[in-house]
Amino acid sequence: MVTKVGYGKQAPIVRYEWDGCLKLQLLAAAKKAFHRYSEWRTIDASARGLLLLKLADLIDRDYKSLAQLETLDCGKPVKQAEGEIQWAAGIIRYYAGKADKILGSTIPAGEY
Repeated sequence: MVTKVGYGKQAPIVRYEWDGCLKLQLLAAAKKAFHRYSEWRTIDASARGLLLLKLADLIDRDYKSLAQLETLDCGKPVKQAEGEIQWAAGIIRYYAGKADKILGSTIPAGEY
């Protein structure tokens, strides 16, 4: 139990148990993304921008749930967390839009 200091009430601690197989899959996916010839590194910048836009859409769709998690994690007011989550989606959209703004395309950089 966690005491909500502002109200003197108690709330249960939420614990998330990770499935062992899922954890291994997530670790493998992260490791693969950092590999020199990973699919992510071969995607051109404009396609990455589209993926970032999709991420921003998903954040907007679930911003209330994400704000609840942020509130539980940090103890900030829900309205503040909602605003920050929506702001983050806007930042992601901004940088997604920058992906292909130089002459409308990106120049291949070769192997890097």
